[in-house]
Amino acid sequence: MTTASNMNPATPIGNAIGRANDVIHDKNSHYFNTGVSVPPNTPFNTVYPNPHSLQFTDQGSSPNIRQSGYETQTLYDVIKDMYIKLQPLDLWPTINNRLENLGLRYNNLDSEIKSMKVQINQHDNRLEKTENDNICLPKECENLNQQNTQLYNETNEMYEKLLDMQNPSLDNLIFSGIAEVARSETPEETAQEVKRFIEQKLEIKENVQFHVAHRLRPRKDGKPKNIVAKFEKRKDRNLALKAARSKLKESEFTVHEQFPPEIIARRTAKCETSDAVSTSSYLLGNVTRGRIRGTDYSAQTQNSLNISCLNVCGIKSKLLLPEFINLINVYDILICIESKTDDLDVLKLPGEYIHFSKNRKGPNKKSGGIVVISKKCLSKQMNFLKSDSKFVQWVKIENTPEQNTSFLLGCTYIPPSNSKYSSTEAFDEIENEFISFQNDSTFYALVGDFNSRTAVLADFFYANENLMHILQDVESDISEYVFNFKKLLLYNVPLERFNQDKSKPNAYGYKLLQLCKNLNLFIANGRICQDRYIGRVTSGGCSLIDYLIVSSEIFPFIVDFNVLDFDPLFSDTHSRLHFTIKCYARVIHENQFNQSDNNYHRWVNGKRDIFVDAIYYRSTR
Repeated sequence: MTTASNMNPATPIGNAIGRANDVIHDKNSHYFNTGVSVPPNTPFNTVYPNPHSLQFTDQGSSPNIRQSGYETQTLYDVIKDMYIKLQPLDLWPTINNRLENLGLRYNNLDSEIKSMKVQINQHDNRLEKTENDNICLPKECENLNQQNTQLYNETNEMYEKLLDMQNPSLDNLIFSGIAEVARSETPEETAQEVKRFIEQKLEIKENVQFHVAHRLRPRKDGKPKNIVAKFEKRKDRNLALKAARSKLKESEFTVHEQFPPEIIARRTAKCETSDAVSTSSYLLGNVTRGRIRGTDYSAQTQNSLNISCLNVCGIKSKLLLPEFINLINVYDILICIESKTDDLDVLKLPGEYIHFSKNRKGPNKKSGGIVVISKKCLSKQMNFLKSDSKFVQWVKIENTPEQNTSFLLGCTYIPPSNSKYSSTEAFDEIENEFISFQNDSTFYALVGDFNSRTAVLADFFYANENLMHILQDVESDISEYVFNFKKLLLYNVPLERFNQDKSKPNAYGYKLLQLCKNLNLFIANGRICQDRYIGRVTSGGCSLIDYLIVSSEIFPFIVDFNVLDFDPLFSDTHSRLHFTIKCYARVIHENQFNQSDNNYHRWVNGKRDIFVDAIYYRSTR
């Protein structure tokens, strides 16, 4: 250990220790007259209790160092203590470690950035490739649409040819206007009347023979029953048909081929979109270039009724919302289910709208109820029918979806089965009232909240092969009832329904399906338009209980149907049903009457048979 005794006084360390020794022992020192106070914890003050003033100078220390083991050891301990205390201040290793860590992090970040650049370049390449593919996509879609159209036309042609080949009435002709001999006319007498008609009116002197000839069902217009005659020879049938086209012009008699219902319906649908429709519309009514009796029919978008149905769970609070007022203005007819109104409630609607309410009677608390909001200009075409059932409000809309036809719409609300307002007779009441109003209309529909879960069970009777064989040649209402579901295939509507509600059918669901089967109605949800092959849920995000249910004849006229997204502003849990029906009924506005145009349509002689078939089909339907 280095001490004051073995330290060389000529070295800097020796000089420093010598000076320290002089100060401590007050030997030959010049540091006491400087006026600087020595701290009380220095060894000097420890050894000498009386403090002295230190005086610092540049003079070197005396080489003669006073040897004292105790004092030197004390100074060494002080220096050692200072070294130990200064040791933590040596931060270079820590700083060095941190710099090394920063270097490593920088290298990692650099690697990640390079990797990200590579990925970005890959994404750019993929995006560029996708954009190039998208440039060609419209052309490919157009080609696919053309191919689909061609396939569709070819399929229709093949289907019609198949129907012609399978048609058992190829040798049949239907004679209209021949008076009946007697009410109990026998088939033999009917055949004789047809032969006499062919000889006198068609001027065919050949002996024409029939397998059978008989009268059809009574006509709705009161005219004599039509006669269907099956010729023994095809050439006699063709000869009579050709002669009828030239001999029976402008007469009360008509002769035309007998087609199966599928072909008649297909030709009728085509007739409505062809020039023959324009001609037939002109002959049937005062139609002048898109106007019927002064009503503007020019825009195709106006040739429809926009209808919506929603369970509002109380309509009065909804009418305070500007968003609900805007919703009303979107539709021609808005059906509000579970309106919770009574006879004293006043509903404030936009100026061009009116409403009809059917309120639940009896309970002290407002519940149930149906409110139908419609445009004022439709008031002459809409007739609200009186009925006893509190579960449905019937509306009859004239000239919808065809001219001179009517559309019976049942706005329905059936409370849940666990509600104190529920009734097991609800579906029976609706069925009985439907039958009572059915004869006055041509097209039918039910819409609303049925609280029925039906899964994907069939809503129609499917006849087995034996029953189909028995009813194949039967011309009766039973045959038409059994085979009504075939019209869905004709209108490209799938028989199978789709439903996102995966729960089992409830009791009301089975009752609703039985109602559809009894009335020959079909559920539109999951079958048509934007809900085709989907069957979106309508309540609580998990159940389908709101339905549009229609007769088969109205499917071609539904141009839009959808279950819209749930909006908490408009209902508690229910989604809104939206559907559009193409029709002749127009929203009549002021200053749209123009009866000065007298534009006529040219008669196309080559389409006369299509026109006659369409008129006959509508008159006998």
